[in-house]
Amino acid sequence: MGYITNDPLKHEKKQSNLSANDQSAVKQPTKRLTFAEYLWLDGHQPIQQLRSKSKVINLPLKPVITDFPIWRFDGSATKQAHNEESECVLKPIRVYRDPFHNDDQGLGDRYLILCEVQDSAGNTHYTNHRARLYSAIRTAGEEITPQFEYQQRYTLLSDTHLSDNNLSDNNLSDNNALDRDSSDRRNRVQPTHHESSSYCGVGHQRVFGRDIAEAHASACIRAGVLLNSTHAEKTPGEWAFQIGNHSNGEQDDPLASTDDVWLSRYLLHRIGEQFGVTILLDVTHSAPPLKVNFSTAFTRDPRCGLSALRVLVNALLPSRNEGTEMNFISQGPYAKESTLTVDHSNGIRIPDSVIQQGHGYLEDWRMHPSNDPYIIGKSLMDAILKLS
Repeated sequence: MGYITNDPLKHEKKQSNLSANDQSAVKQPTKRLTFAEYLWLDGHQPIQQLRSKSKVINLPLKPVITDFPIWRFDGSATKQAHNEESECVLKPIRVYRDPFHNDDQGLGDRYLILCEVQDSAGNTHYTNHRARLYSAIRTAGEEITPQFEYQQRYTLLSDTHLSDNNLSDNNLSDNNALDRDSSDRRNRVQPTHHESSSYCGVGHQRVFGRDIAEAHASACIRAGVLLNSTHAEKTPGEWAFQIGNHSNGEQDDPLASTDDVWLSRYLLHRIGEQFGVTILLDVTHSAPPLKVNFSTAFTRDPRCGLSALRVLVNALLPSRNEGTEMNFISQGPYAKESTLTVDHSNGIRIPDSVIQQGHGYLEDWRMHPSNDPYIIGKSLMDAILKLS
């Protein structure tokens, strides 16, 4: 028995038999059936992959995260469990609007549900790095109030250039970049120009994949992601977008932008499905694929910001022993006032504007094998907690 009647005459006849008082007493529905797409990170190493599955749920008209039930999945299929104990739990932790579906079936809004993974007993799963970042943020408390902003680079590849050989960095060249014509998304053109003309470029022979980048940006806004900007990068078919605080500078939840990175990646892969292209999030030409802008209440304080940034950078320096080369250099008109400016390609950098105003944030350009904002954020929080 369905929940929707397809007979309008039957519905109209029933309504005509109701008195005026009876009709006024008819209650409006407080719940409805709709779809929720549950998203989580699997157990692949060194870079975890996104997984998702859909659930039909009876929800309030304005649901909150606690209205979405926990769900389960087969962890043996995602490298998160053994066959004999394969059940894992999905714990909803953040809800987004689904930007890919309109209300064309009478189902109202659909939702994307970002989840943490737990084992069958409800304990934090060993692949759940978000829970560890959350714990570090709680330990730091309101005195620290960390803020994270991210820049994600990605490269677009057409299906015809997907092979084991083409996925290496040496073979990720201009003629492998996505080339899309809006009238024929399967067409491909060979770019022959120098890569510098592609950065924030305009024109058919300079920029490729703009329709995909714009579709992604629109999807982020509709979903509720804290998207700040997007632009073409130095290599044709390479783009970047920024996620973090909006212009009011407020961010009540320090985890919001970090969660948004993963949700925006999901949206990007889904749009890639629609356009028939593959999204590479961990291979770029010009710089590490994920840059983090990090600040605390102390680094944002005009009274002590630059001093706090110096202390924080010194706390992060031991990471050189873990294979990260910092390469501090003098750079920009304000570099003489500070030794905190480093190469964009790999290191930690204090922007000139921050040095000039004396407070703000640092940029973490270091290469991270996991490319995971949860793990990167946790390493930054660990440095802060060691100073406490």
